[in-house]
Amino acid sequence: MISVTVVSGTSPDSAAETLTGEFRTVEELKQEVERVWGIMHHRLLLVHDGKLMHDARAELSHYGVVDGASIGLYQKAPDNKPVKVTVEHHDDGLINVANTENHWSIKDLKCQIDSHIGVPPHRQRLEYMGAVMEEHERMNDYLIDETPTVKLIELPQERERSFFINVVNMLTEEHEIMRVEERDTVSTVRVEMQRRCLNGGKDFFLMFNWNRLRENSSMEDNRIKNGDLIQLVVDEVCDDSNL
Repeated sequence: MISVTVVSGTSPDSAAETLTGEFRTVEELKQEVERVWGIMHHRLLLVHDGKLMHDARAELSHYGVVDGASIGLYQKAPDNKPVKVTVEHHDDGLINVANTENHWSIKDLKCQIDSHIGVPPHRQRLEYMGAVMEEHERMNDYLIDETPTVKLIELPQERERSFFINVVNMLTEEHEIMRVEERDTVSTVRVEMQRRCLNGGKDFFLMFNWNRLRENSSMEDNRIKNGDLIQLVVDEVCDDSNL
């Protein structure tokens, strides 16, 4: 038998309810909250001691919940709500990821982060309030507010095949040899090109065999191999009607 006090994290008057029962797992507690508060358990987000109780199968003790504990109650926001995500990264500090919505998948968020700092999704571990954010789930499965701070842990590079590409700036006709990994995304490569100032500070996109490359696709996806020529096209000299 355990008693916990569930406090609304969104109610202005901090409405609270003490629940007592044979709760062993997070799911069992959620079902009791649903019975008392009338909120569907799959819409609930519970927080204890600053940690998101995300794993419904976990025992309450996994999150340090003991008799007399206080637990914060939040509801998942409706879909299509804009959120302003701040990513905490050990090298780049705090990064603001704009134009995100809470129905995005975690994979979508990783791709957006990749476009900002050039860390491919497979090398990103994202954590929010102590919970690891799984790629197949949505941001709405985690977030308890509209301005969340997500921690990015950059995973070490795996032993994968690397090779060199020949980048040509179609405006200046200058060439640059770059080393890439087969699972590097186009976004990853673009960020590295920006760091090397290959684009002259201008907006650009990449093409291979005169086909525009999708930002989230990898070198492997596009069948790019050692020595292949990649076209760097500055937007202002591109006529979209010819693509």
